[in-house]
Amino acid sequence: MRINPFQYNNKIKAPRITERMKTLFKQRMRLHIEKQTCEAKIINYTIPQTGSFCDMVWDNIMCWDATPAGTTAKMKCPHYIEGFSNTEFATKTCTENGTWYVSPHTNDTWTDYTRCPPVNLSLMEEHLPRIKLMYNIGYGLSLGSLLVAVFLMCFCRRLYSKSNTLHINLFFAFILRASMSCIRDILFVDGFGLAKDVKRGSNGGITFIQEGSKITNTCVVFHRDIPDKSECLTGHQAF
Repeated sequence: MRINPFQYNNKIKAPRITERMKTLFKQRMRLHIEKQTCEAKIINYTIPQTGSFCDMVWDNIMCWDATPAGTTAKMKCPHYIEGFSNTEFATKTCTENGTWYVSPHTNDTWTDYTRCPPVNLSLMEEHLPRIKLMYNIGYGLSLGSLLVAVFLMCFCRRLYSKSNTLHINLFFAFILRASMSCIRDILFVDGFGLAKDVKRGSNGGITFIQEGSKITNTCVVFHRDIPDKSECLTGHQAF
């Protein structure tokens, strides 16, 4: 029996094109256009005769003009990148020797776009207490269950085996982790440090208090007649 493939065309569905796919396609096309425009500018770029400058460059997102050495260029965040706010600014630093700043982490030139993505702090602050309560409840339930399990394995002889000994050691590690998390939440201020070491500002920010004394330890060794014996006196002097 010969099958006509055209009679099944009505069963073949085209892939669904979502709005996000359309947005990403437009973004890619706009980046391609911006790159071509920047490359055309670079070809026609004239090197300044006086002073030291960083050359015009395309950083895969925006085109940066020639910038004097020792200065930081500033441009509005591109509106054609999804999620970027065009009210903020991106920066790119030209070093003193006339080269663009190279990030030690990527070993490549770096542009600061950290201010471009909008951060909804109000939404984070709204849900943060609930998230903290959820993981505290989770750690509490985990800690209680682990303590019961370790107690049963240690005091019930019928459960004694080599594999259970391994599980007991593993449970102890989980117990220590849950305990340290609970102790940190109780003793630390917002998880940063002890109350005596941090100070909360008027704007809600937390700063560390650096206090202390410089201690000098002086050890004087008195050799006696017996060579293998010595007396060490340690004096502490605070400045």
